[in-house]
Amino acid sequence: MNAFAERMKFPGHGLVVRAKEKWSAGDAMRKGIVDRDALQSIAERLIANRGSCWVETDMRAMMNPTRMKAIGETAVRFAAELGETCPVCGACWFRIIGTRSGLPCALCGWPTESIRSMERGCWNCSHVQYAPRPDGKQAEDPQHCGYCNP
Repeated sequence: MNAFAERMKFPGHGLVVRAKEKWSAGDAMRKGIVDRDALQSIAERLIANRGSCWVETDMRAMMNPTRMKAIGETAVRFAAELGETCPVCGACWFRIIGTRSGLPCALCGWPTESIRSMERGCWNCSHVQYAPRPDGKQAEDPQHCGYCNP
């Protein structure tokens, strides 16, 4: 249990402890555990009373800094997306509505199934335009090529 807790970045990340993997109504469960002594005590009590103990990460954002960071990064990307305006009518949220495959193979130039461009569309005037991948990638590794690696 301690090795698992350490891998899960405990006590910086909270844990959940319950008697078994699948929770059922009425089963004992403790969430938000961020103290080593409390973790040990709760686990020992469950094992003594129920014969087993299941420990997992507490995925509530307030108990999981890794999740908090991911939510924050997503919010920043979404705010930027909302700020994109349509080049035709000027409406906000000129958003990604699809993708086009066909990123060329770096070895043979054959189109692969990898994303080549993003399709942006306007909710107001229905204008559509294609933009290069945001990461700037212009060719795919030959391992993903249907010609080089059938």
